[in-house]
Amino acid sequence: GDLNQKYPLIKNELLNSGIASFVCRTSTPLTEIWSDTWSIVWEGKNPNDKTDFIHLSADEGLVKTAGLQIIQGRDMNLSEFPTDSSAVLLNEKAAKAMGFKNAVGQLIRNGDQTFHVVGVIKDFILGSPYEPIQPVFIEGSKSHNNFNVINIKLSDRNGIGDNMKKTVMLFRKYNPDYPFEYHFVDQAYAVKFDETKRTDNLAALLADLTILISCLGLFGLASFVAAQRTQEI
Repeated sequence: GDLNQKYPLIKNELLNSGIASFVCRTSTPLTEIWSDTWSIVWEGKNPNDKTDFIHLSADEGLVKTAGLQIIQGRDMNLSEFPTDSSAVLLNEKAAKAMGFKNAVGQLIRNGDQTFHVVGVIKDFILGSPYEPIQPVFIEGSKSHNNFNVINIKLSDRNGIGDNMKKTVMLFRKYNPDYPFEYHFVDQAYAVKFDETKRTDNLAALLADLTILISCLGLFGLASFVAAQRTQEI
């Protein structure tokens, strides 16, 4: 709908009304992988290097909104640094794959666009928690005019129910022709571990069943021995 066009108004109202403490946009959800590439080029790259990078875009404020941790440099900040539209954030794995000891200031090319590294973030789980963490390459808004996701870190000054009620009303105000669709990141993240939880529950059930069978066996053996002793007496 009109969310991308009206995003500055929505962001300001979310922050000024106290609903949110931080807001940013990304091309993909923070718990899913939608895009990857091995065509990224940097200085000193081996022509035969086919390292696969997870690829997404963000505008600004991703680190504080998502609660990420900066290892080197800073987050993207368009209000203070307008050139951050062509900035990029790398995770630790990506900086290591590129051979950067100090990644800040390095130039990276993706297709016909060139980006400059402003920060390195601590590795975090984006895809499956059961696979090795992959290199992540987060581009600035220069490469993305229309974002798919608005990420909102709700303020802790109000209850979640109150914040969500106000958020729904705000989105209906600015985008009345579309339903307000939202997901909680912690719930989406927890789904990644559902299989492990099921396995844990099944293992606990089998362990309990094994103990029960063992106890029945011991009870039967004790009854048999007692019966023999009774006959002897």
